[in-house]
Amino acid sequence: MRIAHVIGGIDPSWGGPTTMLLQLAAEQIRAEDQVTIVCYEDPESSPPLASALRELGIDPARVVSAGPPRSWLGRTGLKRAQRLARLLGEIDIMHLHGMWEGLLAAAALLAQQRAVPYVVCPAGMCDRVGLARGRLKKQLALMLWQRRVMRGASAIHAAALPEASDIRALGFRRPIAIIPNGLDLRPYSHPPTTPIEQWWPATRDKKRLLFVGRVHPIKGLANLISAWAQLRAHFPQWQLLIAGPDPHGHRAELERQLQRLGLSDSATFTGPVYGEQKHALLAASDLFVLPSHTESFGIAAVEAMASGLPVVTTTGTPWRRVVDLDCGWWVEVGVAPLRRGLEQALGLSDEQRRAMGKRGRQLAQRFGLPNQARQVEALYGWICQGAPQPDFVYKDVQPLAEPT
Repeated sequence: MRIAHVIGGIDPSWGGPTTMLLQLAAEQIRAEDQVTIVCYEDPESSPPLASALRELGIDPARVVSAGPPRSWLGRTGLKRAQRLARLLGEIDIMHLHGMWEGLLAAAALLAQQRAVPYVVCPAGMCDRVGLARGRLKKQLALMLWQRRVMRGASAIHAAALPEASDIRALGFRRPIAIIPNGLDLRPYSHPPTTPIEQWWPATRDKKRLLFVGRVHPIKGLANLISAWAQLRAHFPQWQLLIAGPDPHGHRAELERQLQRLGLSDSATFTGPVYGEQKHALLAASDLFVLPSHTESFGIAAVEAMASGLPVVTTTGTPWRRVVDLDCGWWVEVGVAPLRRGLEQALGLSDEQRRAMGKRGRQLAQRFGLPNQARQVEALYGWICQGAPQPDFVYKDVQPLAEPT
């Protein structure tokens, strides 16, 4: 099948949606689909980005650069739109990842003009917390183009039941496909043994409580630090590790909070971690925490479980399963519930945590990348080839249960 994925950016610092798109595209390429990625970046001008694509098995030549957002103005913008229109004549389906971006809107409206079917994956941008950020701009975007984009979609791709509910709450009535994000589990079958102390000496002889993700207010890290302040004296053998890019300068606020609470020596910011370094950090940790206010999916939880870590997360994420299968804690958003969950987790013996981590590995197997790719293929077949409607697609009704 000839597929075009459209997204604002493919730099890893854009977070989970970018990672998920690139892994899905790589799996589709392995299945011999013809895949093109349209984004603002140009791998030809960024050797690190081109190298990252090749490591995933994606030829950088498959990436069509739409140029930076400002390039969509005037004559240059017209040329880029014409280039995108020519691409639409060579594909069977288009998959949009995200909302609000001008590039995504332009691609969708051109697809409508040329009767090319497309799927919209909101990537967590329909939830209440996310909509509150830049509310006026998003209301304007809804009025000017986003509702038209959503109405024209053949289907909307949600990663979990809560996201599907958020989509319906905004009044979008197109069929919803609930397809969980997938993870390439192969690197986790042979965990690296690299000692992480060589990168972060403060972790030496410590047990490690790990967060991995964007350093962003929506991730609930201020709550985590406040909870850590109440626990640190009782668990002096533990070190808090916060790993991930800092796209908006939130790390400085968190460092000031740590300093104010006298916790600077008990927490380490690693900066962005990718590839082997990320796998080594997960493998060397003892407990994972994802304190987000909201997540459409939270692939970091799957990465942690695949690494054998129990998970403490919040009801802002769709990870109730960790309680059902006794491999973690699913607590209300807030300092007090998070403190209680962490206190229970930190108070367990190493053997008890390892047993929970083993059950988590079994849960992670459900979210292997091939499973996601097969479901996406079935969705495309229903849209483009008249195949039977998949059982994970809901037409004009509210989904009532999470697909298994």
